[in-house]
Amino acid sequence: MRVSTSMAFELGVTTINRQQAELLKTQQQLSTGRRVVSAADDPAAAARAVEVSSGAARNTRYMANQDAARTSLTQVESTLGQFSDALQDVRALLIQAGNGAYSDLERANIAADLTSRSDYLMSLANARDANGAYIFAGFQEGVPAFAKSAAGIAFQGDQGARQLQVSDGRSLQVGASGADIFERVRTGNGIFETAGQAINLGSAVIEGGQVIDANLLNGHAYQIVFHVNLGVTTYDVNDTTLGSTVTSGNAYTPDGLVTIAGMQTQINGMPADGDGFTITPSVMKSVFSTIASAVKALQKPAGAPAARAQQQMGISNAVAGIDRAMDSTSLARSNAGAGLRELDSLKSLADGRDLQYQTELSDLLDVDYTKAISDLTRLQTMSQATQKAFVNMVGKNLFDLL
Repeated sequence: MRVSTSMAFELGVTTINRQQAELLKTQQQLSTGRRVVSAADDPAAAARAVEVSSGAARNTRYMANQDAARTSLTQVESTLGQFSDALQDVRALLIQAGNGAYSDLERANIAADLTSRSDYLMSLANARDANGAYIFAGFQEGVPAFAKSAAGIAFQGDQGARQLQVSDGRSLQVGASGADIFERVRTGNGIFETAGQAINLGSAVIEGGQVIDANLLNGHAYQIVFHVNLGVTTYDVNDTTLGSTVTSGNAYTPDGLVTIAGMQTQINGMPADGDGFTITPSVMKSVFSTIASAVKALQKPAGAPAARAQQQMGISNAVAGIDRAMDSTSLARSNAGAGLRELDSLKSLADGRDLQYQTELSDLLDVDYTKAISDLTRLQTMSQATQKAFVNMVGKNLFDLL
């Protein structure tokens, strides 16, 4: 094969250009810290890096959502804790108001204190987060959850509960509807409630009662009607749901127990002829309405035995309502606490996943400095040798051989 002068020149220039390109690539890897500067450097690694980067970006978004969820749930849990403490104070005031030695004025003062406590509870129910959103208003974040009117304190949010996606396939509730926590509070003992008729003239009061046989519960409403004849007191039990009489002419003894359809209650004191008491299934009632009812009962004079009995039953029912409200608040607070515990677990998983993504990306893309420096030294030596050989070659001509 004949090697021409032009071929030698072309071969030398091509070799030098290739070595310069390799040298430049190695220098670029060292300066950027990346082995794969462009997809052409390693197509398979570049394609995998795109997948890993996408997963890392998604995980970063979840971590940001977890931080936001933690902030929201922490505020919900803290606010509900304050709400529960305030309910404890309300309950203590109601127990204090039940003291028979208190005067009407002292009970009126307690009623005023309860009104103030109700306003404080409303302020907690209208708490806002760091962005100014009302945390208990559901999706109506820009509207106060509760507002006061002539009719009382009423909920004006909606039933929604904000959620954030905190991991693949997991959305966590980070808000709460005030309707569920503060409005839907069951009256009485949670199953049934007792009350006295407003027209009662005797001094008898009915206790809240309890369920003694859940299998006998039927959801009916009952009325206990007393009859006093020649000093003998008896009572009838009527099923007002069916409009029928269950039993009649039952002998009554003060502080005696009354058992109806798996429910048991106690009536204390002396009823008058025609006095009546009701046992009805529990319904939903706002905690604010419960306090308002107690305030109304405490503001009434209670000098007469019948009035005092009505007031005592009103206080008793209010205490039961506050107990149920505390249960509702405690449940909501526990849910928030469970969410915070789950976020702690998710954060640990997300941190580990983030480290895994970063490690894999480093393995795929980052340069091995020891190898790169060795390659740079080798390429520099080869380039210098090639350039010297090329100079020697192009420096000779035919006349040097004559």
